[in-house]
Amino acid sequence: MSETSTPYTPASTSTTVAGNETVSLADEIKKYDTAKLIEYLQGQDLGLDEDDLKIIHKQKINGRDFFDMTEEKLEKWGMLGGLAIRLVKFAKECKDKKLRSFSLYKTKKDLKEVLAKYGVQDGLRNMGLVVESNEAIRCEYISVILHACINIVRELTGKKISLNPQFEVVGKENTGHVDYAIQALEELICITEGKQYQIAIGFTQVSKPILFQSFFA
Repeated sequence: MSETSTPYTPASTSTTVAGNETVSLADEIKKYDTAKLIEYLQGQDLGLDEDDLKIIHKQKINGRDFFDMTEEKLEKWGMLGGLAIRLVKFAKECKDKKLRSFSLYKTKKDLKEVLAKYGVQDGLRNMGLVVESNEAIRCEYISVILHACINIVRELTGKKISLNPQFEVVGKENTGHVDYAIQALEELICITEGKQYQIAIGFTQVSKPILFQSFFA
């Protein structure tokens, strides 16, 4: 695979962004009800305490209302000036922020850069080259990348995501152990098995459901 220009074809996903390469974070926040908005804000390190969150709850501010808030309104409702400034500023930052899916990283170089940004590169370098026939080493590679994906989701959504290896899944049509299961609280987001061949493609198939379903659920 070329380091700069050779495209690869990632697996398809049920989540689309209306043909665009990016989607505004604000567009997703606008879908939040009051409870989900509060949950999101709690994970953003804004210094909001219980009293501040009660103001948002009492005023029934949802995702759409969030972008119409002003410092004056928040202060009128009882929020301190500094926090009001911070919250309004954060709302503006969300309007300007774009989310990009892994499926749009068209070259190996693109993928390496985004993985390196979140600390995956060093972990893989320490492990050396993949021996694809060695299941234990394959699973170690996959584990490093999955943990990085989950950290990205935690950082951007504030959700509590966990990775459970050798997880037993019991469903209406299928049951058995899988190599990895990713959960948000008690909700199962994604399951996957280590692939003996085409590890990069396997990673893409796994990472996109984690990111899309967690960002846009």
